[in-house]
Amino acid sequence: MSLDFKLARPFSRWRLKPEIGEPSYSYFAREVADEGHDSLRVYANEIGLDGRDINPEQLLHSLERLPLDQTFKDRLRNATPILRDGFYSLGHERLRQKQVSFQFRRFCPKCLGESRFHRIWWDIADLSACPVHEVRLATSVQGSRMNWSWPHFDHSPKGYPLAKMSVTSTEGTSLSLHSLVVSRLTSGERERGPLAGYDLFDIIDGATFFSRWMQCDNPAKFLPPTGVDVEYGFSILELEEVDLRDSVREWLIANVSEEMRRQGFHASVPGFRGYWRIRPDSRLKPYIETVLFEVFAQVGTLGRKFVRYRPSERGERTLLEASRELDLPPRGVSKFVQQLGLLPGAKWNGDALSFNDETFRRLKDAVQDLIPSTDTWDIAGLPGHEFRVLVKAGKVKEFHGLPVDGKRGGRVSARAVTSLIQKVTESVQAEPRRGMMTFFSYAKHLGVSQGDLALRILEGNLVADAVDPERPGFRSMYFNAPQIGSGARSDVEVTENAHDRADVATLWECFRSRLNEVCPAFKVPDDASGEFQIFTSNRKLALKGTTAVSAFCLVLTLHPELTRRRWDQYQADKDELHRITAVGCWTSTPDGKGFDLTLNVTTRHQAREMATVLNGLKLILA
Repeated sequence: MSLDFKLARPFSRWRLKPEIGEPSYSYFAREVADEGHDSLRVYANEIGLDGRDINPEQLLHSLERLPLDQTFKDRLRNATPILRDGFYSLGHERLRQKQVSFQFRRFCPKCLGESRFHRIWWDIADLSACPVHEVRLATSVQGSRMNWSWPHFDHSPKGYPLAKMSVTSTEGTSLSLHSLVVSRLTSGERERGPLAGYDLFDIIDGATFFSRWMQCDNPAKFLPPTGVDVEYGFSILELEEVDLRDSVREWLIANVSEEMRRQGFHASVPGFRGYWRIRPDSRLKPYIETVLFEVFAQVGTLGRKFVRYRPSERGERTLLEASRELDLPPRGVSKFVQQLGLLPGAKWNGDALSFNDETFRRLKDAVQDLIPSTDTWDIAGLPGHEFRVLVKAGKVKEFHGLPVDGKRGGRVSARAVTSLIQKVTESVQAEPRRGMMTFFSYAKHLGVSQGDLALRILEGNLVADAVDPERPGFRSMYFNAPQIGSGARSDVEVTENAHDRADVATLWECFRSRLNEVCPAFKVPDDASGEFQIFTSNRKLALKGTTAVSAFCLVLTLHPELTRRRWDQYQADKDELHRITAVGCWTSTPDGKGFDLTLNVTTRHQAREMATVLNGLKLILA
């Protein structure tokens, strides 16, 4: 018999309904008892489940096969601890695995007297009381602990009424954390206050830390977890930041001797490093760490080699403070500072770095000036991989370990790149004229990459003949076209007149030969007749072609749905594309969403000029 068939109906009847705050294993146990069985483990094994250990999610899946209303299924799912990425999820809340324990049953007798089902918050290990009835939770019955094999909630395996268990009152003791947990798990909503943005596991971590530290009789030790009253730590943690600082300061002065405080932070707060090292996911840790460091700086000694922190009250920012404000890793910032020479007197031997306001302002400006090495197109006019040639040659300094806005990779100074371009263009006064070769075309003519051509210019081996101030970076540079040969006319000498016209075969051969020189990436047919297509070797750019007796035309379609990638690139560099294709005709597609760019060729001059246009299209769109 298949497992799916066994689980199709885990129970023969389901007259009991899940309660608010009841996990899957509680409801499963009640259904087992309602079936007349005395062992959850045996019953689970009989229906094909693993009864040896409680698996809340497995039991939940089996219960969701019952024909219950969706409201009841949602109740079960919200109150059942589901393991995800090392955490137990309870509705919208998360708890660490060690913060939840359901091996043995704990309960509030008074709650069971009112309604016989298990509440999920009884399984949170750091909670020890019922905030509703202000009594301690019962952990055993007549000296024996109950596990989840026993499915009844009215009496123990030996017949003792659970609702009549004697428990200790907590009257007069704060149960604020207990109440917060119960409120969140029953309502699914969070309270207002400084802790509203944190998960339960974070709050319990912070409260436990303060309890283990401040409740210890010996300030040189850290209280073991078993001796912790988590409510004490929570009463400290829930204070507003100003009150929290005052409370920690007063406690340090009253409980830690001045001699101990002179030995440093970790001598005065033992176990701090170890406690948080095993809780790397805590979002409360930076807040607590900042408060403790700043308060301790006023009453204790932070040595010069304590590189992680120095109080801001001294008018300076430490490396850690500066890094946090810039939202960057300290190691990357320290290296960046060294490369910029902002702290020439620093020994760089592990000493703590500190920044006055002026130095930090310069550091912040330098960080804000950084751009990814791959995003220099608008300044340098070079694709990212071509710009790397300049970086590798040492013409542009690249910085690493500074993931600005969370984006990793090398960074360069935008001002430095701009200055580099200005040095090689400011001496060129001539403006481009017809027939000159663009920077890209000239690189093709020389048989070198764009990066290598840029490097030649920066090293003084080549000077541009003209500069277009409207275009950025190396794209602004133009070069005189080389002589084609004796008796041949250059593009400057060619005029659009009747003598420049020819039959389509001549025009096509003129276009093909010129395109092969300027941009050999295009694949074109030997002969053009009727309808045809030309495309780049990687097929990222294709144009439809048609011919007449003494002319031919090429059509490029740009459409947000039909050519999505090409359309996105068109949107990103629309002005440049329209400048390159000024000789073409732009018309809307029939549906009005995109454009057709038509390039008509009726003269030999247009044939040669169209090759340069296609090269520009390829550089942007392909």
